[in-house]
Amino acid sequence: MAVRVSAHRFRIAAGIRLLLPRPRTAQEGFPIHFHLIIICMNLPQAIKEFSLQTYIEERWTDWRLNLSSYVGENAIKFPQILVQHLWVPDLVFDNAKSGVLFDVSVPNTYVVVCEDGSLGRTSRYNLVISCQMNFLILSNGHAILFYKIGTLIKSR
Repeated sequence: MAVRVSAHRFRIAAGIRLLLPRPRTAQEGFPIHFHLIIICMNLPQAIKEFSLQTYIEERWTDWRLNLSSYVGENAIKFPQILVQHLWVPDLVFDNAKSGVLFDVSVPNTYVVVCEDGSLGRTSRYNLVISCQMNFLILSNGHAILFYKIGTLIKSR
């Protein structure tokens, strides 16, 4: 089985929302869309890494499911018992040293059927990202950091 990794680089700043562009052709990859919301970032200067708390919203279409009766309606939440049987994209945090799905007493991941019939999932992650940074060139407290995120896709 061949695996295609689609990685994207982000210019990161706390509180910024980033939306990845939709693939233009089938050869560019399976249409999975990410929306990244950074809620907290810690940037210690002694080590070449940074920690990140983020929400990642994913949206995809699973052509095997008949969700036509939901098209045009407001987003409908899937029951948690059904979510475990759905196919969901595998996320890869390419330059992460460690990462966990933020754990709380209730599930923090939810899946909805969107108005256009696609599926949406939102999850909160705590990550430690490895990054080769040169703090000597920082000015005004700004830095360009690379955070790579992608999906594993089985090619045909």
